[in-house]
Amino acid sequence: MTQLELLGLAGAGGGIDISVRGFKQIDLLGIAGAGKSKGAKLILRDAGLLSSLDRLGIAGANPGNVTFVF
Repeated sequence: MTQLELLGLAGAGGGIDISVRGFKQIDLLGIAGAGKSKGAKLILRDAGLLSSLDRLGIAGANPGNVTFVF
Protein backbone atom coordinates (compact mmCIF):
# COMPACT_ATOMS: atom_id res chain seq x y z
CA MET A 1 0.00 0.00 0.00
CA THR A 2 1.09 3.55 -0.57
CA GLN A 3 1.66 6.10 2.16
CA LEU A 4 -1.44 7.99 1.00
CA GLU A 5 -3.62 4.87 1.26
CA LEU A 6 -2.26 4.16 4.74
CA LEU A 7 -2.99 7.75 5.80
CA GLY A 8 -6.61 7.31 4.74
CA LEU A 9 -6.94 3.98 6.49
CA ALA A 10 -5.47 5.31 9.73
CA GLY A 11 -7.64 8.43 9.53
CA ALA A 12 -10.71 6.22 9.29
CA GLY A 13 -9.64 4.39 12.46
CA GLY A 14 -8.19 1.27 10.87
CA GLY A 15 -5.42 -0.61 12.64
CA ILE A 16 -2.27 -1.02 10.59
CA ASP A 17 0.61 -3.51 10.88
CA ILE A 18 3.52 -2.63 8.56
CA SER A 19 7.28 -2.85 8.23
CA VAL A 20 9.18 0.44 8.35
CA ARG A 21 11.22 -0.69 5.35
CA GLY A 22 10.61 1.58 2.39
CA PHE A 23 9.04 4.36 4.43
CA LYS A 24 10.61 7.64 5.50
CA GLN A 25 10.29 8.77 9.09
CA ILE A 26 8.07 11.65 8.05
CA ASP A 27 5.69 9.21 6.32
CA LEU A 28 5.41 7.05 9.44
CA LEU A 29 4.92 10.14 11.58
CA GLY A 30 2.04 11.21 9.34
CA ILE A 31 0.41 7.78 9.42
CA ALA A 32 0.63 7.66 13.21
CA GLY A 33 -0.78 11.18 13.54
CA ALA A 34 -3.62 10.49 11.12
CA GLY A 35 -4.98 7.80 13.43
CA LYS A 36 -4.82 9.82 16.65
CA SER A 37 -8.38 11.19 16.65
CA LYS A 38 -9.87 7.72 16.14
CA GLY A 39 -7.42 5.83 18.37
CA ALA A 40 -6.10 3.78 15.44
CA LYS A 41 -3.42 1.26 16.39
CA LEU A 42 -0.16 1.22 14.45
CA ILE A 43 2.31 -1.65 14.64
CA LEU A 44 5.72 -0.92 13.13
CA ARG A 45 7.90 -3.91 12.40
CA ASP A 46 11.68 -3.74 11.86
CA ALA A 47 11.67 -0.74 14.21
CA GLY A 48 15.38 -1.17 14.90
CA LEU A 49 15.97 0.48 11.52
CA LEU A 50 14.66 3.75 12.96
CA SER A 51 16.69 6.00 15.22
CA SER A 52 15.66 6.47 18.84
CA LEU A 53 14.58 10.02 18.08
CA ASP A 54 12.47 8.84 15.14
CA ARG A 55 10.73 6.28 17.36
CA LEU A 56 10.05 8.91 20.04
CA GLY A 57 8.52 11.27 17.50
CA ILE A 58 6.31 8.61 15.97
CA ALA A 59 5.16 7.37 19.38
CA GLY A 60 4.33 10.94 20.40
CA ALA A 61 2.16 11.44 17.31
CA ASN A 62 -0.35 8.87 18.62
CA PRO A 63 0.41 8.17 22.32
CA GLY A 64 -0.42 4.67 23.53
CA ASN A 65 -1.36 3.42 20.08
CA VAL A 66 1.99 2.77 18.41
CA THR A 67 3.78 -0.54 18.95
CA PHE A 68 7.36 -1.09 17.84
CA VAL A 69 8.53 -4.58 16.97
CA PHE A 70 12.27 -5.09 16.80
